[in-house]
Amino acid sequence: MRRAFISYSLADKDRFVVSRLTSELQQKEMLVTSSQNFNSPTIDFTTRKNIEISDLFIGVITDQSQTANRVLIEWQYANQRNVPGLLVVEDTLNVQNIPLDNVIFFNRNNLGYAIDKVHQKIEYSSHSPSNDEWVKWVLGGAAVIALLSVLSKNK
Repeated sequence: MRRAFISYSLADKDRFVVSRLTSELQQKEMLVTSSQNFNSPTIDFTTRKNIEISDLFIGVITDQSQTANRVLIEWQYANQRNVPGLLVVEDTLNVQNIPLDNVIFFNRNNLGYAIDKVHQKIEYSSHSPSNDEWVKWVLGGAAVIALLSVLSKNK
């Protein structure tokens, strides 16, 4: 069974999307784990281990959230460990010093661009010989589209 790790920093009104994202990944027969210590500026041992053994990392940061830096630290840790990952960030946030290759910026009032970008990556990756790209975009991308759809309804 493949494993997915979810790291999130959400406004209170958006917290419900974690269960939707988890459900989407579980439907793809993935075992889902997430951060253990939301208030620490460092990554605890259990979270590090869960990231390291994951086949996919998905980070989500929405506006008015309180722990965006922790998500970015976990995202960077996943990248250092070569865990395929996607980072979904609301476009009202200013995130700096991160590689933008696998970052999806979204505007909850106009999700068309973000969803189209994910669809393009899914289409391209479905023909990719790289298993990492396939896991990231085909499995993770579909879950991210579901997440974005839910966020757009929660304006």
